[in-house]
Amino acid sequence: MLRILVILCYLIVNSLFILKYGDRQELIPNYILLITYNLFIIIGITIINKFNNRLKRFSGFNLTFIIISIIVLGCFFVINILIDSETLNVDRWSALEGFIRSVLEGKYPYNIKDHLGQTSSNLPGLFYLGLPFYFLGDIGFLQCVVFALLMFCIYKSSLENHVKTILVFLLLLSPAYLWEISVKSDLMSNLFLVVIFISFWKKKFPN
Repeated sequence: MLRILVILCYLIVNSLFILKYGDRQELIPNYILLITYNLFIIIGITIINKFNNRLKRFSGFNLTFIIISIIVLGCFFVINILIDSETLNVDRWSALEGFIRSVLEGKYPYNIKDHLGQTSSNLPGLFYLGLPFYFLGDIGFLQCVVFALLMFCIYKSSLENHVKTILVFLLLLSPAYLWEISVKSDLMSNLFLVVIFISFWKKKFPN
């Protein structure tokens, strides 16, 4: 029952995303995009569940999981490198970058304007989170590293192979998540870090 509720929540969130941004293209009507996407996700999950036993016995599952994760990680790095941050109409990346730069320069960070003319609302702890990627020259790399960490946690988890497959399937087929990667937003990455920390804490201190 819990899994059904989680998938339902996933479909609602991504459907709202499609409804909001689907109008920006004129090739396919919004309602067709919405129906096609939801059917694709439901059919995909059904197929994965149907091959549950095969995935459980598949000796090369771990290697395949690692290879797919590395390929996707490489694609995310390329996306971050190719996209010109200054052309984005989203300022989470520049808000964090400006926040870090101002702290390093000894300036008050909440008065600094980002590339869209807005001030930062980042919590102080994000300074430390984004600092390594600031020095690497692209705050967007934070999303890539969090993705790698998330894949590692799923890989090392005790979840059954078909559940791991469904998790990766849902993540990579989420337009909301792919949008976050493309615009170098750290919101979802921060949420993933919180989930990873909670899972770690629960395992370390079960009581």
